[in-house]
Amino acid sequence: MDTPNTTTTHAWACNEHTRRGDLVVMYCLSPRSYIHSIWRADSNGIFNPFDYYKSRTTMRDKVVIPRITIQDLRNDTYFALLPIVKKNLQGLNGVQLSANDYTELLRLIK
Repeated sequence: MDTPNTTTTHAWACNEHTRRGDLVVMYCLSPRSYIHSIWRADSNGIFNPFDYYKSRTTMRDKVVIPRITIQDLRNDTYFALLPIVKKNLQGLNGVQLSANDYTELLRLIK
């Protein structure tokens, strides 16, 4: 895993309920289609009806993780049952993961 970069922040689309300090799991869509990294939200989600993505946050402390593909999630006994995985991660932006989901994600990372 990469070491966090605490000095750089990036604006990103998020759920408007995102709060500063939340963990943000970054899933890259096609052509990559894998979980790429985990970030820390540096600001609350800000709703802007005039922005294409509607809601944004700033993120920091990126940690790149080993690739976890949609196929890995489908083949996993835990993640295969999650509604968002059943929907092929469509509408993924802003989906809240539970503490148990995150614990299971850490299991996959190991």
